[in-house]
Amino acid sequence: MRALILAGGLGTRLRKRISKYPKPIAKVADKPFLEYLILQLKRYNLTDIILCIGYLSDKIKKHFQDGNKWGMKIKYSEEKEPLGTGGAIKLAKDLIKNNDFLVLNGDSFLDIDLNRLIEFHKSSEALATLALVEVDKPDRYGSVEIDRDYRITSFKEKEVINKSNIFE
Repeated sequence: MRALILAGGLGTRLRKRISKYPKPIAKVADKPFLEYLILQLKRYNLTDIILCIGYLSDKIKKHFQDGNKWGMKIKYSEEKEPLGTGGAIKLAKDLIKNNDFLVLNGDSFLDIDLNRLIEFHKSSEALATLALVEVDKPDRYGSVEIDRDYRITSFKEKEVINKSNIFE
């Protein structure tokens, strides 16, 4: 199984602090954040990785190269302009081929059992499987409703708050 990491975002909220680097390689304890994700995948023997990159992609390529340093095989799918999650996955389709694949956000870390997630996916024969977490303030995020068999019944986008003090 391949792992696809979405690492092409602009990182606008962190731009003032890390303007010279893309957000996924911002340092956390002297190591690029993306390296933690790659090492997590390696712990689960997921060593075939596709990095979906865009903004300042040369810096990501320079650091990770072909992945050999970490015992990984890394390929790149490079966006020329921001395509969003679905667009990035679609752009990488030739690298994914017709295999099952795991998608991770390059700026988020979930401490979950990936083997369990993969087994759940295979046993459910689902087209897609999402790892979900409960949060204290769900209004900050989109949310998902599921039935008792853990099948998704609906998605709800997070509410957009008008930051203007002008009312229509």
